[in-house]
Amino acid sequence: MTKLTSDPMPETRTPFSNHDQDSHPSRAERSWRAILWSAIAAASVALALGAGAFLWQVNGAPPASVLEKAVPTEQTIIVQPQSIVQHLDITGTIGAGKAIAIVAPFDGVIREKRVQLGDHVDVGDVLVVMDTSEIASRYRDAQSSYIKAAIAADALANWESSPDVLRARRSLEAAEVSLSMLDRQVNELKSLLDQGIVSRSEYEGLVQQRDAQRNTVAGAKDDLTATLMRGNDDNRQLVMLELENAQSRLSDLKQQMAGAKVATAVAGILTRPPVNESGDTPLATEPGASVTRGAALFSVADTSTFLVTGSVDEIDVNRVKLGQRVSVTSDAFPDHAIEGQVVNVSAEAAGPGNSGRPPSFDIRASFVVEDKALRQAIRIGMSARMTIETYSNEAALIVPPSLIIRSEAGPQVKLQQHGQSVLQPVLLGTTFPEGVEIVSGLSAGDILIASQ
Repeated sequence: MTKLTSDPMPETRTPFSNHDQDSHPSRAERSWRAILWSAIAAASVALALGAGAFLWQVNGAPPASVLEKAVPTEQTIIVQPQSIVQHLDITGTIGAGKAIAIVAPFDGVIREKRVQLGDHVDVGDVLVVMDTSEIASRYRDAQSSYIKAAIAADALANWESSPDVLRARRSLEAAEVSLSMLDRQVNELKSLLDQGIVSRSEYEGLVQQRDAQRNTVAGAKDDLTATLMRGNDDNRQLVMLELENAQSRLSDLKQQMAGAKVATAVAGILTRPPVNESGDTPLATEPGASVTRGAALFSVADTSTFLVTGSVDEIDVNRVKLGQRVSVTSDAFPDHAIEGQVVNVSAEAAGPGNSGRPPSFDIRASFVVEDKALRQAIRIGMSARMTIETYSNEAALIVPPSLIIRSEAGPQVKLQQHGQSVLQPVLLGTTFPEGVEIVSGLSAGDILIASQ
């Protein structure tokens, strides 16, 4: 048998082997180690590049078609109520809320003047004193007429027993007695005539006297009837009317005389009297000037209320309504904003229509000043600014104009309902800087869709 034997393996040296005799690598070993580390680094770089390429292919840049066209997105807006106020600013002039004309009480001459224009007057202050000599004479004449009318009325009140009626009755009674005597004498004389005792001429003469007395009796009856007629209802009414007229004239003159001291019934600022329609110059109110009854001497501007008068053009006039709130300010009282309201909107343009200027319409607002010091500081004719609240809504639904879709069916908005987009018709209201008011068609909390 053959015996297998193994030779001992020869010693092999590797780059990572260490010799007992020498701990430092040789030059060949260092070269080999550098080549090995370079190969490992190159493999790592290649692996990283491959992984990056794979990721770019899967999740990298979008395709060219996506770059060319962006996918549309939608924005939603929730409709919320908000407070909206719209104002109109107007400049104007302050005037008295009411002007009371002070007139002359009767025809006469001004004897004394106690005030000047621009003075502040209180109730009962005497402005002028009139001369009463002329009106006193007219008052005495009125007294005489009244007394005569009163006597006549009293006589008619008991007319049946008045002297005129009694006189007429006595005249009739006397005439009837005379007629009765003549009738008896005629009868007696006729008997004597038949006996031939008296002549016919004597008899006929007595008959003529009797006939004449009959006429006298008839006249007395007519006189009594006429006298009684003077006391009938019509004449009594006429006399009473004359008495009332005389009494009225007397009372009027008495009242005029009592107003010789012309006083004001209201407190305010004394101003010039109003100019009449003919544009006549106001009367002079100096002592010695003659005035007629009812002529305006002064005006008292009642400052318990004030008026601000301004004007607006034809574009804005229909925005102003009676009763709208107004805030009145002025450089004369810069620290105060007084609340008032519109009391008048003119229905006719102010000034001539052919002046070449755009038509304007007068607006008047009234306001009350409770503070006495501020009220006295406000002067008639001062300039002021009116800020009129032409529109207000505490819960207005305002939508941006870009969300309004115009169509033949009318304005619409895109509304989100149950996850879907629907077109909702709406009724538009006033336009504001914040947007357009939706009067109907939307409710608070609705979600609107805006495409971008």
